Amino acid sequence: MTLNMNSRNKTIACLWSLALAGTPAVYAQTPRSPVAPTVACSLLFDDPAAQSGPPIKISNLKRVFVRATLVGLQNSLDSVRLANPTASGRDAAQPMLDVVVRRTTDSGHRRVETRAIETGRGSRPGEQYIDIALEIPIDHAARRANIERYLDWIGQESAKVGKSNQFSRLTRDREAAIATFERLYMENSIGDFEVSCAYSAQVGLSTAVIESAPPLKLQVFFESSFFDQRTFR
Repeated sequence: MTLNMNSRNKTIACLWSLALAGTPAVYAQTPRSPVAPTVACSLLFDDPAAQSGPPIKISNLKRVFVRATLVGLQNSLDSVRLANPTASGRDAAQPMLDVVVRRTTDSGHRRVETRAIETGRGSRPGEQYIDIALEIPIDHAARRANIERYLDWIGQESAKVGKSNQFSRLTRDREAAIATFERLYMENSIGDFEVSCAYSAQVGLSTAVIESAPPLKLQVFFESSFFDQRTFR
């Protein structure tokens, strides 16, 4: 009888383990759980001086390189996409990874505009990660005004060296010229920010979101205006 009971208990335990393995993941903050995924956020440094301690200091002319690490994620990394806040027609069921930036001097700690570009992805035992180049762009109106002034300056400099005709041909479509510089323009807002990574996925009829904590402290300092760089002078 004892042998039969032990065998029965083992069978029940085995079935229970199989049931748990097939249950959708619970999106909580339990660290390194094989069932409940967690997300961590770290900065990748190309300048060792930036690692002097919090807040981490970054030039307003450099992108911020972030690594979002997903721990205990059951789905394949290929199913996770970097979120694009301006995209339309987003699939709510598609797992998303996002980088959230908030200005610390804002009393409401509201999220600020960012640009995020995936630069790489990979995996380690029990972990999967996505590397991201992050920008915290200055206000769109200010950016356009700077481009307009730069085009005017180029026009004046071209006239001084007798190349007005060439400049006129290049900027005949002024909006196209502005759009070209918009794609090149990279200048972060200065100030103090908090950076965190967020993973969201559809669970039943609702969306569960996990955000890394505590947030990274980031201080963007002024080095130069975009068009004051030697490349453009």
